[in-house]
Amino acid sequence: MFAISPLNVEADFMTMAKGIAGGFPFGAFAMSEAVAAKLELGDHGGTYCGNPIGCAVSYAVIKYLIDHNISAEVVKIGGFALNRMRKWMHTYPDIIQDVRGRGLLMAMEFRDEKIAGDVTNECLDRRLFVRQTQGNMIRIFPALNIKQEEMDEGLMLLEEAIDSALGKSS
Repeated sequence: MFAISPLNVEADFMTMAKGIAGGFPFGAFAMSEAVAAKLELGDHGGTYCGNPIGCAVSYAVIKYLIDHNISAEVVKIGGFALNRMRKWMHTYPDIIQDVRGRGLLMAMEFRDEKIAGDVTNECLDRRLFVRQTQGNMIRIFPALNIKQEEMDEGLMLLEEAIDSALGKSS
């Protein structure tokens, strides 16, 4: 269920927020038994800890993720999207430097900042939300419950945006 899962790594602790409660303002902290054994009762806590509404929302989100096997879909659809976008590095070798990601958190690195900005604006004109970051990159991060058809449509819009941005920078 977590991005760390396929890495065969056991974390001493993990912090979680945003996604764990489906956008409801909530965060969580999980720790291993070994770390927990070193704490005294009351060492880790705060004024807003254990908010019952946040806990209920978070429980419902986690239950939904498990009941609908969202993790497997994230791997499948994310892999499909990454493979498709990686082909664009050959289609647009002068502007796309790299495509990388894990699951549905992906990034496309452009060879310059201007084209990244132009692609971002073209995406927004098409009502496709991406985020320009690090100057020359865009972050692509659809909802975890995205359907294959929706991802197909988003990728089509992204490629249209790249084509349009390329026409403007020529």
